[in-house]
Amino acid sequence: MINKKVIFSFIFSVLLLTILFSSGESIYAVENLEKTHDTFLLKNGLSIEDLELMDSAMKELIVKDIEEDLKNNKEIELNYSESEVKEYYFDENNTLIEIPPKGDISILSTIPAADLKLHFATANRGQRVQRIFAHFEWTKKSTAPREFIGFSKESSLDIIPNTYEARIVSRSQSYYDWQYYGDASGRPYQINSNHGASWMWRGNSAFYKGHVSYRVDTQNRKSGIFQMQYASDPQASNTTVSVQFGILSINHSLSGNRSMMKAPHRATVIFR
Repeated sequence: MINKKVIFSFIFSVLLLTILFSSGESIYAVENLEKTHDTFLLKNGLSIEDLELMDSAMKELIVKDIEEDLKNNKEIELNYSESEVKEYYFDENNTLIEIPPKGDISILSTIPAADLKLHFATANRGQRVQRIFAHFEWTKKSTAPREFIGFSKESSLDIIPNTYEARIVSRSQSYYDWQYYGDASGRPYQINSNHGASWMWRGNSAFYKGHVSYRVDTQNRKSGIFQMQYASDPQASNTTVSVQFGILSINHSLSGNRSMMKAPHRATVIFR
């Protein structure tokens, strides 16, 4: 009679090998897809330095957005543009404080290291409809109790419906590779079709970075102004969070006059 332990051990080994093989195939497929996107973007005008500033999801979105436009305008090269980076640090009261520009000669004391970085970006070929990204990055390991990322634009630009997107990656240690974490529940927490949208997400202690985005009709302008607000509910409460949008304005607030941690950033994005 065949020993049941031997049978169980054999079945377990087969299952384990199957899982490992499938995982290996998945990793290879993801890496191979990113290489395909890299080749496409390099061929159409971006540099290796540009690609190093993007994660795989951002590359994929850019490729999808410009493929159709390429059919009619093959001669125009792709440009990548980032806005200035705004940085914040936590003070002794655990409040986010904006770090002044490093070129400000009036600052005599040592500038603290940034805990949170915010900036905008776009990759375009001068086409009328473009995707704008609002990026965030936490440079220190911390929990994300209940986070909100609001993203608004000036009134003369129109958001293209159903183009909202979010991507968050994380890693448990600073020397590990970034791993996909989530899409902030997919659809934004709140949408104002005239002004913008806000996404909500949360997570355990880790390093986090990511972006939210949507496509806008640039009206063939050369540039546009955008506003983002990173907000956090430190207590991770179940209190209602409301988001008020206006022209280049966002305000996340908790009911009951409870305070939220907030970090705003406004900048001009070049459409070219």
